[in-house]
Amino acid sequence: MKVWFKELTDNISYKFFLSYLFEAVLLLLLLGFIGRLISTFDTILVAIIWAITSALLAIALAYPQIIRKKNTKEMFQDGSQVSRLINGRAFTLGICFVLAAFLSATLLVESMKWPFGIWIIVLVTVPVYFVLALLARKRVRKEYKQPYQLRGTILWSRRGAGIVLAFILTLMTIATHANDVLTFGEAFSITPLLFDDSPSAMMEELGKLSYLIDGYTTYLLSHLNFFKQPIYLLVAFILRASSAFAVTTLLSLCLLTRVDLKEVFIPIEEKHNEEMKRNVPVKLQLLC
Repeated sequence: MKVWFKELTDNISYKFFLSYLFEAVLLLLLLGFIGRLISTFDTILVAIIWAITSALLAIALAYPQIIRKKNTKEMFQDGSQVSRLINGRAFTLGICFVLAAFLSATLLVESMKWPFGIWIIVLVTVPVYFVLALLARKRVRKEYKQPYQLRGTILWSRRGAGIVLAFILTLMTIATHANDVLTFGEAFSITPLLFDDSPSAMMEELGKLSYLIDGYTTYLLSHLNFFKQPIYLLVAFILRASSAFAVTTLLSLCLLTRVDLKEVFIPIEEKHNEEMKRNVPVKLQLLC
């Protein structure tokens, strides 16, 4: 048992674990704090919070894609046209930011509806994700070369933890409305109306849209549960997956060190990029 544990935690220091734990818990607590107060924020502040959250998620999403470019780039000469194309970051970061913006919006809205029990589960996900990352790393080290091991670890642990969290959230949804077949009015009566007293017109409209979507979803799920339970389980899982994977994507960001973050922004291993690598802006280092 000791040998297995030692092999599992090889080259993982307590300092790294505590750093991950601090950053992950801090991000989730900030998310909960913002969720409690976001209805009182004006439009500009909400947009800034959304943009920052989206940027953090985009970095976590982009990292595996940028590392994959290393493998592709090995086939081409430094300075070649294809090499310069592979070195580009704008398209990859742009696609990741669009996906991150969706995940961020979903997470910010959904987290406001989470009861205390779900917040406990989300916080417990922090150490669970780290253990899953260690297990994934053990397997990845047997299959991947060293430069690509962190990429594989993040991809597999993020997917695994996301599926587990989405499944747990789905079970809690089932437990809440296990045998309920709701009328149209009943479905909307138990659906909370968010941002109804917000000073921001945008947030007030978003609250109305969320109310309509959640009301219709509750109504349809209650009838699917009664008539076609397998479809109900699948639909409920898909609806919870977005916020679940947003959480695990944030957690995966906390596994990245400053050196790893540089990989997202700095062109890949060319001699004429060495000076640029030595002069990474301090602002990028503050992101970790």
